[in-house]
Parts: sequence; C-alpha cells; structure tokens
Amino acid sequence: MSEDQARAVLAIVSLYGRQTEKVDDLVSLLSTPIVAYAVLDELDLDPDDADKLRKFAEFIEPAVAPRARPAARWLAAKAAHELSGDLIAAEKTLLEAEKLGPTSLVLLDLAEYASERGDAVRGLALAQRAGLTAGHPLFRLLKQFQPQPRPELGRNKPCWCGSGRKCKVCHLNSEQLPLDVRAAWLYQKAGMHLDQDLLIELATERSRHSGTWMQALNDPLINDVALFQGGAFAAFLVTRGALLPADERLLGEQWTLIERSVFEIQRVRAGIGLTVRDLRTGDTHDVRERAASRQLTAGSLVCARIVPAGDTMQIFGGLEPIGLRERDELIKLLDNDPDPVELVAFLTARFAPPKLVNTEGDPLAMCSATLSVTDTLSEALDGAYERAEDGAPEWLDLDGDDHVRARIRLDGPAAYRDQQRKSTRPHS
Repeated sequence: MSEDQARAVLAIVSLYGRQTEKVDDLVSLLSTPIVAYAVLDELDLDPDDADKLRKFAEFIEPAVAPRARPAARWLAAKAAHELSGDLIAAEKTLLEAEKLGPTSLVLLDLAEYASERGDAVRGLALAQRAGLTAGHPLFRLLKQFQPQPRPELGRNKPCWCGSGRKCKVCHLNSEQLPLDVRAAWLYQKAGMHLDQDLLIELATERSRHSGTWMQALNDPLINDVALFQGGAFAAFLVTRGALLPADERLLGEQWTLIERSVFEIQRVRAGIGLTVRDLRTGDTHDVRERAASRQLTAGSLVCARIVPAGDTMQIFGGLEPIGLRERDELIKLLDNDPDPVELVAFLTARFAPPKLVNTEGDPLAMCSATLSVTDTLSEALDGAYERAEDGAPEWLDLDGDDHVRARIRLDGPAAYRDQQRKSTRPHS
C-alpha cells in the first residue's frame, strides 16, 4: 500500500467514526468570529490557496446541516476576498451566506463592507444584528458618521446634493455627509487594517521616554506613521478601494502623494484654524484645525501631515512640536524617506531627559574623589591647569577658546597645606 493510500484509509475511517451531528456542531462553531479567524490563522493560507479553500467550502457545505452552511459559505467568501482580492465577489458571497442564515460572523463582515461603502445606516443595522456593543470600534465608527436627517428639506424641494432633482427621488432618507466630514471616516477605515506588529514596534519606541506603552499605542502619530510611512494606507486602497465611494477613493489616492513635513505657524484663528508655511516646499496652507489652534502661537514649528479634505485642508495624525534646533535635521530626515521607527524615534526624542554636555559635545559628569596626597600635588596641578584668579586651591581645565571643560578643587588638609605653602613662598 502506498503512502497516499494509507492516508486515504485513515481519513475515511476517521470520518466513518464521527457522527454527522458532531461534524455539524464543529462547522457551526465556525460561525463564531473568534473560532473562524483562529481557523484561518492556523491554516496560514496564501493567495495560491484561494481555489483550494473555495473547493473545501463547496465540499463541506452540502454535507452539513442547514444551520452550519452559512459558516461554510463564509469560508468561500474569504477565499474570494482575503486570498484572491475580489471584494465584489466576496461581498456577493457574504450576501448569499446571510440568506442561508444570519450568523454574527457574516453580519460582522457585511457591516464592515457597508462602512467602507459609506453606508453607516445599513452598517449600524448589521452591527446591531451581529450583537456588537456600543464600545466596539466598528460600532463607534458607524455611529460617529451616521448622517442626520434634514427636516428642513421638504420632499418636493430640490435635493441638497445639487443634482437638481426633488429630494424625494434623490436623497430622501439616504442623506450623505459632505466629503470634508467623510475624510475622517476614510482615515479611520484605513486605520482598522493596520499591521499590528508594526504598531507594537512603533508604540514601544514612542513610550521609550514618556508615558505607558498603552498610551503610546493610542497616540495619533503612531497610527499616522504606520498608515503612510509604513505603507498601510496605500495597501488599504489596493485591497479595499473597490468598495469605497468614488470621491473617497480619489481623495485617498491624493493622500498617498502627500508627504509629512515641517510647518511654520504664520497665523492662528483660535478655535477655527491655522495658516502655515511648508518649510520643505514653501507652500502656504489655510488649515481647518479647531483644537490645536487654541494652543499654538504664530512663529512656532510643527511636524504634521496636511491633506485636502473636500474644500478644506485638514491635519490627521496630530501635530508634533519642533524646536528650532531640530528643524534642519528633521527636514533632512524627511527628505530621505525615513523608516517608520526611525521617524518616531526622532519625534520622540523631545521627551528624553536633558543631557548636559561641554563645548565639545562630551557628556558632563559630576565626580568627586577623596585622596591622600603629598604637598607636591598642587604644584603638579599648577603645571597642568589654570589656577583660579583668587588663588584658591581650584584649577580650571580650559579648551583652546578658554571655555571651562572641568573644575578641580582641593579640600580638607590638602587645601590647607596648599594655602600654607603659598603664604610661606618667598616674595621676589
């Protein structure tokens, strides 16, 4: 018997020994998100496995009870989306799975698809059916960008979108937020697909000199650097861009062309915005920024990413204060397309404790020593260093520009003997 034949015997005997109800129970458990995603992790699939996973899903679906079939169809959707990258086919398969039975696993994925399509109303309904609570990130995101009805617009009035049609046949009960508001939604959608390993690495670097690791993980800078310097935003547009509204996809493509820079604050309108000048390009921008405009002052320097958002310019990822001494070095770093960790390390250095150095850049150290010395020590010090002007038992180590590098002082009996020696020295 060959090895393949032996494996076939074992597999068939194993299947024969299991009751159908047990198989159904196992596949039904796949409907639980934590189980489903653990299965995918254990399978460790790559794009070449898409067809294999799809065939497996098609194989088990008719073999299990109806209650277990939505989970099998979900696997087929994962084969289409996670591996092949065909989101439209994946969404269609998920909708088919929903009709087979609305499991939380399928509803959760459909809620995320609705969010990326810009349909917060449908997304919230799906999230609630999936059992998400108000504290879940996706639920909070959908709730934040749920459009509010416009009671001031009658059914027969021109639609707010400018199409020229009546509201009742255009956007009645399907209001859409303007692009300058949805820009923040787009940013957060991409943030839900960040590489966790890179986030952990960046948070570790950010917390090196200030705050806790968990605080660093929620720092706006960390997410922004992971999105753009880390390439996550560009990857999001490639993998999820087909679901985005056309204007959001176009806006996202614009964002990938914009680099982080150093800006000089030229004018502040407290609670409204800022006028800034890009020190790398010389461009001037009027930025809508309510919170930071209450704290910044004209003339200060910040590092930020300023992007278009509808008819406004906005800042995502926070603002990092920059000292005048760091300005040129940071500009040089940004010009060289820095590694994400390298950039975070530079911007985090401002939290490090101060370092005292001498005029040559060497660290200063406070040292003391207790020695038993002979009367000739002061004579040796006179020969090597400059004695203090008042004749005290203190010597200065000077550099070529007469800057003090170190002070040496005798104390105790040695200082007393030095003073006695100077007082008894014969005068010329």
